[in-house]
Amino acid sequence: MGLTESKLALRYLTDACRGAEQHGTNNISNILSNPLVCCFYLYCLKYLIHRRFMSRLKNIWASIPRKSRRQIGRDSNCKSSRRQRYSKEPNNIESSQPQALRNSTDRSIGASNDKITVSDKLIAMTIRCQDEPLTFFEIYSQEFHFVDFPLARSYNILVGIERRSEIDLIRLRLMKVLYSRLKQRFCVRYSRSDKVEELSQIILLSKLVDGDIDEVKENISRWANDGDRIEAICRDIGDAKATENKHLGVIFRLPSDFNDECIRTFPVKETVRTEQIQRLKNRHISQVPGKDQMDNLAAKILDVLWQPIDKSLDDYIQIWTAYSLAVTIHVVIHSPGYRH
Repeated sequence: MGLTESKLALRYLTDACRGAEQHGTNNISNILSNPLVCCFYLYCLKYLIHRRFMSRLKNIWASIPRKSRRQIGRDSNCKSSRRQRYSKEPNNIESSQPQALRNSTDRSIGASNDKITVSDKLIAMTIRCQDEPLTFFEIYSQEFHFVDFPLARSYNILVGIERRSEIDLIRLRLMKVLYSRLKQRFCVRYSRSDKVEELSQIILLSKLVDGDIDEVKENISRWANDGDRIEAICRDIGDAKATENKHLGVIFRLPSDFNDECIRTFPVKETVRTEQIQRLKNRHISQVPGKDQMDNLAAKILDVLWQPIDKSLDDYIQIWTAYSLAVTIHVVIHSPGYRH
């Protein structure tokens, strides 16, 4: 069931309730027999049943004694992992590491002193895409018909970026920042499980995405967390007060030795983080040719990706409001005291 049909069903329900209120009648059985409304109602009911089932399952799990929960799913590595979990860790992890290990960690987070360069192909592409930012994703053009289901289409694109060329890596990181923004828009600060589940339901109901809800939820949370880290690095290297998303141009200039593991393990502690950021700046990350075009294109791409998704979320909020109305109507007309 598409978004257009859902909006139409919402209009039918709204008109029916308005008519019932104006004429002083509670008989709206004729509108509830409309096939489109029934289809919409079944979709909503399926969503409600899933949420109630998961809620009951969580309650059952919470009621099991902690000792019993530990017994469930225990494997041969459980004892050693428990010892590790409860072992007392030193307060200063960095100082407790051998010097060789600390040096290895430094190398793993892109701490090379080589001057950063970008390919002529990337520079040419950033210039060519200024007027039509979505052409940056041209190899995925069939997915970028953002007229319908933009959130589900963005999910498919992220799953599909596997070649990991220089430009694919930039695409991947821009899309992860998009999901970081999605988390901020829908979940406030943290990836609340109920909100991530709602986003997953929106994606799966489009019928464009393969996979179960647990897989979709895991991907959304992982991408959003990676996006948080990527954007934080961009702000630290670029202008922290930058507007219009231009600080995301840093994504185009991150060196090839700055891989996904570097991003995930990038220091959080201020003194160490500042040192690593300075190393990247010393490699002239802000003086590469085409910097302004990269900054402008990054801002344009985020805008054209985000706008349809943001609008679609507003539309879905209206649909879930109608869903709540449909559930209320269902409860009322099936109550013992209801009379046609």
